[in-house]
Amino acid sequence: MPAKLSMVRRISVVAEVARLWKSLGLSKVWRLRLIVLLSTIGCALLCTQSSHGQNAEADARQTLSAEQVNFFESKIRPVLIQECYGCHSNKSGKAKGGLRLDNEQLMHLGGDSGPAIVPSDLDASLVYNAITYQDFEMPPKKRLPDAIVDDFRKWIEMGAPDPRKT
Repeated sequence: MPAKLSMVRRISVVAEVARLWKSLGLSKVWRLRLIVLLSTIGCALLCTQSSHGQNAEADARQTLSAEQVNFFESKIRPVLIQECYGCHSNKSGKAKGGLRLDNEQLMHLGGDSGPAIVPSDLDASLVYNAITYQDFEMPPKKRLPDAIVDDFRKWIEMGAPDPRKT
């Protein structure tokens, strides 16, 4: 059966097959055995389809190069943890401005002012705007060193690869 068949259509196909077997003169016991077998196969297909979405996330992680992951883990994540998570993370219990920076999805979603990160777009990435003290000033007590700001610029320009999917 094609993977795109709806559940109702799958059930009607199984019922049709059962009627066909009855017309072939199969005993009731054999018809029931075949229905159980088809049901088992159908459940296996459904399980395979539902886990495919989970595999897509793992595949997305694998599409990042080792260099991209290393860049994020060595230059971006430590700054987020040290300078940002205190006010903008689920773990701290704070989300000032509605902004949480715990994972890629939350960074793209952003906060009250818009998306924190827009891959490859420095002007639309409010995190970059904030760390360069344009419209916002983050961190509020001291500016980040130019080397760190430059790392964030490079990271966003390379598409903001982030291994933290959830």
